[in-house]
Amino acid sequence: MMRPTTTLMLIFLSVFATVATTTRADDAIVPCVAKIECRKRSINYPAPWRKATTGQSRGTGVLIGKNRVLTNAHVVSHSTEITVQFGDGAKVLEAKLIAISQSVDLALLEFDNDPSLENIQPPKISSKLPVAKSKVQVYGYPVGGDAVSITEGIVSRIEFVELDPHVHGLRVQVDAAINPGNSGGPAIVDGEIIGINRAKLSTADNIGYLIPALEVSLFLRDVEDGKYDGKPVLFRKGQPLENVDIRKRFGLNDDQTGILVRHLYSDDPEYPLKQNDVVTTIGEFKVSNSGRITVEGQQFGWQYALPIVAKDGHVELSVVRDGQPLKLNAPLLPKPVSVLDRLGERLPSYFVYGPIIFVEANSEVMISLDQMVLSADNQRRFAFAMRQQLEVRKSPLLSRRYEAKRFEDEQLVIVPAPLLSHRVSKGIAVAPNAVLAKVNDVPIKNIKHLVETLRNLDSEFVEFEFAEEGSDLICFDRKKLLAAMPEIMEENSILAPASPDLLPIWNAK
Repeated sequence: MMRPTTTLMLIFLSVFATVATTTRADDAIVPCVAKIECRKRSINYPAPWRKATTGQSRGTGVLIGKNRVLTNAHVVSHSTEITVQFGDGAKVLEAKLIAISQSVDLALLEFDNDPSLENIQPPKISSKLPVAKSKVQVYGYPVGGDAVSITEGIVSRIEFVELDPHVHGLRVQVDAAINPGNSGGPAIVDGEIIGINRAKLSTADNIGYLIPALEVSLFLRDVEDGKYDGKPVLFRKGQPLENVDIRKRFGLNDDQTGILVRHLYSDDPEYPLKQNDVVTTIGEFKVSNSGRITVEGQQFGWQYALPIVAKDGHVELSVVRDGQPLKLNAPLLPKPVSVLDRLGERLPSYFVYGPIIFVEANSEVMISLDQMVLSADNQRRFAFAMRQQLEVRKSPLLSRRYEAKRFEDEQLVIVPAPLLSHRVSKGIAVAPNAVLAKVNDVPIKNIKHLVETLRNLDSEFVEFEFAEEGSDLICFDRKKLLAAMPEIMEENSILAPASPDLLPIWNAK
């Protein structure tokens, strides 16, 4: 399976150019393909109090209803303004984001009804998996031209991979030319949408990836109630049973196959599935000793079956427990929240205490480092050096990147930038992106808890301990530091010491 870290090699397709092929006037898909332009705000971690710089990006979408457009999450994420346009010279329509999934990389936009689109029939979303070697047409609006670009190729393979921590899904590989700007556009086989353009592999030629129609349908079904809940889970880790001795140890005969449950998501003693159960079937799908199921002649990971066979949030399972066959009706569980969870569409919380900047750590911090690897040489060198420092220091940003929260409101807090220049910080330094562990021996649970802890201090000194191996203890005279805060804020044009969600907590003295 592809770990999320390997997405370093994927180039998302919402920036640069490609060459358009000639389009047919009778092509029914072309009128449904939308050019999407966004004004975006960037996240300024080193100086989070500053108004983020804005930039523009461009991608593609496809009409899937009277006034709805489907596209990639990365095309429209953190946008302050989104417009859609169906055809060169057509009316530019303002759109709003109504649903988004960062893990599956899909987003749904809505715009006011426009009479010019009344006679356009959106393409059907396929209900079947594409067949390998099927001829596929990829539509998009890459930079370099205003007309729709159409490229052709074949479906190369279909895989079931890990899209995000605890999130698995299908991925379709095609050899059609997919280039920056195609993000969010439709891939068509026999007039139906078989996928949404997502990315190309930067280290190879003619390898592009689609989000298949099945994942699209699951996303659209999930957001019918106005919010995205995400894919449910069953158990955390299964062990293949291809070894004869292990199979014998857990009571399987020669005709039985399955996967051994090693780690559960639920610690409820009443949860029907137990550690060391052997799951032999999920619904009507038989599980192989490698943990795979067969669908339309193709093999995918067992997780593929969950949304298909689920009924009222439960799945029927056949298991072998202590050598005895059992039938279970196991409830599906919500995906665990990672300690480095995604921000979604909100901005990160921050707090400035004297010369120290504190920011909540999230997935975007690490994604920004990942993206630097694909950038210019100097940024690439910086990114590798930063990663090396994190590894040497055994930073939780790396060791816990894909780990679930240990308690409900757990959050890592980092110092994303050097200390602000002032006489109180002379001779003191904090490593970049250091993770805060304690304040005056109090373990910090999250950034809100940090603000409360600092607000309530009455000690002479304030001490900060960091989680990295070999980190220094940082100590300030608390009253001197508080007295210096107005000057530090003025010198750095900081209007408020905290983000709007944290400021009332700090002021509640």
